Amino acid sequence: RKSMVLLKNESKTLPFEPAAIRSAVVLIGKEVGRAFESGLGDFAHFDRFDYAPMFESLILDTLDTYDRIVIGVYTSGVNPWKSYKIRAEESAFLDRLAAHKKVTLVFFGNPYGLKYCGGVDKARSVVLAQQNHPAFERAAAELLFLGQAETASLPVDVAKSYRWGSGKNSEMSRVLGTARPREVGMDSLNLCSIDRLMTAAMSRGDLPGAQILVARKGKVIYHKAFGTLSKSGTDTVRLDDLYDLASITKIASTTLATMRLIDKKKIHLDDTLGALLPELRGTDKASISLRNLLAHQAGLQPYIPLWPMSFEGGQPRSDLYSKSCQEGFELEVADSLFLKTEFKERLFLEVVRSPLSPQQGYKYSDLGYYFLQRIIERETGKPLDIFVENEFYRPMGLSRMLYHPLERFSRSDIAPTEDDQLFRKQLIRGHVHDPGAALMGGVAGHAGLFSNALDLARLMQMLIQQGSYGQQKYFEPSTVEEFTRCAFCQKGNRRGLGFDKPQLGGSGPTCGCTSPNSFGHTGFTGTMVWADPEREIVYVFLSNRVHPDASNVGLSRSNLRTEIQQIIYDSIQDSSP
Repeated sequence: RKSMVLLKNESKTLPFEPAAIRSAVVLIGKEVGRAFESGLGDFAHFDRFDYAPMFESLILDTLDTYDRIVIGVYTSGVNPWKSYKIRAEESAFLDRLAAHKKVTLVFFGNPYGLKYCGGVDKARSVVLAQQNHPAFERAAAELLFLGQAETASLPVDVAKSYRWGSGKNSEMSRVLGTARPREVGMDSLNLCSIDRLMTAAMSRGDLPGAQILVARKGKVIYHKAFGTLSKSGTDTVRLDDLYDLASITKIASTTLATMRLIDKKKIHLDDTLGALLPELRGTDKASISLRNLLAHQAGLQPYIPLWPMSFEGGQPRSDLYSKSCQEGFELEVADSLFLKTEFKERLFLEVVRSPLSPQQGYKYSDLGYYFLQRIIERETGKPLDIFVENEFYRPMGLSRMLYHPLERFSRSDIAPTEDDQLFRKQLIRGHVHDPGAALMGGVAGHAGLFSNALDLARLMQMLIQQGSYGQQKYFEPSTVEEFTRCAFCQKGNRRGLGFDKPQLGGSGPTCGCTSPNSFGHTGFTGTMVWADPEREIVYVFLSNRVHPDASNVGLSRSNLRTEIQQIIYDSIQDSSP
């Protein structure tokens, strides 16, 4: 890392923003490595192109459609006597590409090789990585996205514009990187205990598999996939696979959207539902404030079964369902099962008619998020999924966090959930598990979001960083603080606004070892995410414990998620918070 030399950085091209734009990496030269491409993939999706003279024109034409192009130039790293020059046709190709596109060029090899490397003078930014070796490849990928406050300088003269001592520093970007545990004050040996707990849990049948991620001080220090996607299958879990987040949707989608509206002063926490949704005036929901709703102390029922209303004699009503998507039947509930579009309004009316509890105080509920979704969509003029995609996921480069995952990903990339024999009569894979969210067409305020562990960790890191990620600010720090603090501790309610908080005593959602300022959420499908600003910890646990049967409660009975959290905190070696 310290040996990287940033030779050129026009218009402060580096560090890159993590935004999800079309990105390509072109690999060229001798003994081309793979760690650079892999390292870039830790920050954003890159399409790879391997240079070949016969495909030169095709590559150049194709690259015209890309917004961000990185070139990795490799020379032999076997020994110092190998030639450090690249071929003349390769150099000419680099000149042509850099002349027509804004490119970042990274040179892996002897610095003298830069004399013979085309594109160096025309590239927007140039990095010398000194050696053709995986460690240098990974360091170069980090520099492109994280920046580096102190880089090395050129050890030799290689051209008129690049003399001995040349080198620049760049700004540091606050995006999630990677590190070894000891670099951030963590005990790697202790973290290995997580593997043992996971092996035991899978052998008991508590879950088919999982993704687990631990980050500290802005660095991912533990990121592993375990087991299989399906209980009886051989489809090994990969780090890119998507899981149904279930109720984590509440904080990773709806709460963020609400925070944005609060930030922009379009709505206020003490506004009532009756003021924001005129159709609720005259109902017992009209006087509920957003603050009480978000803290789950509005007296709403935890859940009401909605799907039986659309059934008759144990079968879907023929007037309400179609086997294909057609005009008037556009709510996709499952494979070959589409609900009448106007039925969504009836669902909302059922939520409005649901009785309030006479008891005051904390009572967890999904129903408030039907109201929040309606408020968000009315205030923004956009569907909830489109709004959060445009405002958060795409600018942050979260290409694997989305509603409706089958629109972009293969079914094999998504963990299956329940084999639903009551409602949808099929294995659910790529459609939301929650029945109420399914009736909404897969986009709901309380469920419907899918993600992998890494993208979810990035979102939580943004909140730890008080609403900023990369070079962008998504929220005012005061808004993050307001939503993530314990809103009604004095009333015995541990919740934040949207976010869950550590238990006030006894058992609860955490190991009891997190700081009072920590926040997160769990999900019915077997998911958990937790962030602790004081300890700078982000913990993500994604599983599909409901596969193939949602009655499997082994995960909850074993307290696996909180036991892993305890291991994480026991692994912290420094004494300062």
